[in-house]
Amino acid sequence: MVRRIRHYSTRADALGFLEELEIGRRLWYVMEGSFNTPETPIYNAARSIDGLGTADHPVQVACTRYMVYDQAVQVIRRELPRPSGGVRYIVDPWKNAPSVHFTSGGLFGGKCVIGGLIEVVSTDKAVVQLFRTFAKVIKQRYSLVHDRSEAYFIGPEAMRLSRDGWRLTESATSSPELDLKCG
Repeated sequence: MVRRIRHYSTRADALGFLEELEIGRRLWYVMEGSFNTPETPIYNAARSIDGLGTADHPVQVACTRYMVYDQAVQVIRRELPRPSGGVRYIVDPWKNAPSVHFTSGGLFGGKCVIGGLIEVVSTDKAVVQLFRTFAKVIKQRYSLVHDRSEAYFIGPEAMRLSRDGWRLTESATSSPELDLKCG
């Protein structure tokens, strides 16, 4: 069963809830992706993530995603030979331990806040509990908005930007008619 929280966050919003989660525990943020080197990004504090709260792509599904663990883990990097020579190192959930998946989304292009996701597909009790802790903290700090039969959590700064005319959207390339309406 997939458990999912859709959210809109700036860096300040994301740091607010992630640093609260980090109180009394260390979280590990393992960046997913395809890399030229086996030295792939792993962060042990949200504040260390340079791009947190800034969308690196205009569409949510293409934004940087992290596997989040509440303990240090051995990260599996799959080697993928390149036709032109060399190797790419793939970090993804396929061969790694179960985790909470976190996409921050964030500011994009000066007038959009791209939506983020927090999700878990595992039934591992520790991972589900970590997801529940994410959910508890974000529900305390963010405003809940229902739109098109979906629930979204909007961070305080993202909400202010929305009121100032910024788009809350999952895709900066989609029609503004599809944007989240906060009322």
